[in-house]
Amino acid sequence: SLHKHNVRLTIIGDISRFSRRLQDRIKNSVALTANNTGLNLNIAANYGGRWDITQSVQQLASSLAKGELAIEDINENAISSHLCLHDRSPVDL
Repeated sequence: SLHKHNVRLTIIGDISRFSRRLQDRIKNSVALTANNTGLNLNIAANYGGRWDITQSVQQLASSLAKGELAIEDINENAISSHLCLHDRSPVDL
C-alpha cells in the first residue's frame, strides 16, 4: 500500500463528478497518507488548468462576499495560494 511505503498521495481535480464511493476512497487515502514523508504521488483526475484557476477565483470571491477579503487583496499571490498544489514544490513533468 502507499501508506506502507511512506508515499504521500495527492489527487487534484474535480472529484465531485466521481461516484460517492470513489470520492470517499480518495479522501480516505489522501488523509491516511497526508503525513508521509517519502515520495509525493500527485494524480490529476478530472483536472484542467482553467478549472484550477476558476475554483481559486471562486474561493476568493466567496471570501470577498463574506467580508473576509478586500478587493485590493486579490492579486497573483492570492490566486496562487488557492490553486490545488499551492503548498507543494513545483511539479516535475
